[in-house]
Amino acid sequence: MKVRKIALVALSVVALVFSLRTVAVSDPITGKWTFVFDTNGGTKEVTAELKLDGEKVSGKFAEKADVKGTFKDQKIDLAFPFESEEANVSDTLRITGKVEKDKLSGEWTFSQYSGTYEARRN
Repeated sequence: MKVRKIALVALSVVALVFSLRTVAVSDPITGKWTFVFDTNGGTKEVTAELKLDGEKVSGKFAEKADVKGTFKDQKIDLAFPFESEEANVSDTLRITGKVEKDKLSGEWTFSQYSGTYEARRN
């Protein structure tokens, strides 16, 4: 009887580990990312820490801006206030795109600027 209880506990632990792994795999957004933006002035690299909660995306962009957005059907849509010291402009940075494995890619707009980007999870 005691061996049977130990076996049931062991199976429960294994089931729990696999269920936790499934949750982690099903969250393609949470983590540290490196964005590479194609701009008129060349490529710009920016880091971000993103977190997915349901369909809501939050986090920090360039260690200073609070990220706000959504992730649904493998598509990301972020829009949040950002200040570019380089361009001396404060406006809404909008980032849209699609996720495939550990890569995001799509388009961005900021004030009168726009372009494409790719991001990889670190």
